[in-house]
Amino acid sequence: MAEPVVPSKSKHDISPSSSSEASSDDDGETLTNSKMFDDPPSYREKPASHTYREHTMDNGKKLRLRLVGFDPLYAHLLFHSAIVLAGYLERNSADLVRDRLVLELGAGCGLPGQICALQAARRVVMTDFPSEPLLENLRWQIGENLRGERRDGIAGVAGYRWGDETSCLSNALIQTGLEGPEANEARFDTVILSDLLFNHNCHQALVKTVIKTLRGSEGARALVFTTPHRPWLLREDLDFFNVIKGVRRRSMNTASSGQEEEGGFIVPPGSTHWMGTLGRKPGMPDDEGTSATAGERSAVVRGLIESVAGRGEVFIVELVGQWQMGKPMLEDDEDDDELRSTVYGWEIRWDTNWQQEMFGR
Repeated sequence: MAEPVVPSKSKHDISPSSSSEASSDDDGETLTNSKMFDDPPSYREKPASHTYREHTMDNGKKLRLRLVGFDPLYAHLLFHSAIVLAGYLERNSADLVRDRLVLELGAGCGLPGQICALQAARRVVMTDFPSEPLLENLRWQIGENLRGERRDGIAGVAGYRWGDETSCLSNALIQTGLEGPEANEARFDTVILSDLLFNHNCHQALVKTVIKTLRGSEGARALVFTTPHRPWLLREDLDFFNVIKGVRRRSMNTASSGQEEEGGFIVPPGSTHWMGTLGRKPGMPDDEGTSATAGERSAVVRGLIESVAGRGEVFIVELVGQWQMGKPMLEDDEDDDELRSTVYGWEIRWDTNWQQEMFGR
């Protein structure tokens, strides 16, 4: 059987915009598989000083980005995925941004959200963990990069825990001047998830958030861009897509153990566990005491990436591209440098076969 082939360039044949580093004490942090929305014990400690980065848009405009001091939720890092996704949104703004309501989850410094505000989105809401240092930093970005372009009035900030009810998103929209049912409903045409999939314990909550917030229209899209920072956990990262493709309509099914109901749908739990030849760190044998060769492992990786795309009962997932960034962002981590420096991007949309039935549009 021939190996599945991953496209070598994006659906729209683009390359990422450039971002340069103004100060660089944010390299080398190790990602952990912890429950990301439990408050870490050290979370309230005084943070380190801010660092700054510069991002250059295709049109030449430069954005000054401020990153918080060390943060256990990784908001002190500007991930490759955010840089690539910013370029993707800029180059595809006619379809994904212009005149649309945009939501960014786990925004960090909010680079993709800022790009949307500058590319004529109707409204943008940037969210992160509900901690004032994180939210204040997002408000700083709005003042620094959007006010001079008179786009600060259409951008809002909210502290939001994935899976929770969305009144805070409604309030953020209202504060930008949006009124009526659209603000109250808090559904968005574009939902951004940039480098969030390493939060394995949160996949079900993320999917519930997509169900709550993605507008029930044919053109609505959730954008999921990620890098396998820990290749030995790639299966677990990509299990997010098993969850979202496993969503079913409640009217036709009954929830069982571990499943949760959300807005007329049943959301399955994740099934993350150590699996197959990717289920060990480099040099660690599998259950049979053998290790995969580089070629065997590469084939497994390609197969996993290719298998993500597909149609579930409720959502359709499409791989739109992959981008090579030159070197891994977290250089102290182990494993395949090429994989750790690659950004993969997917678009998620509702299945139109039943959209009229559920949303009337």
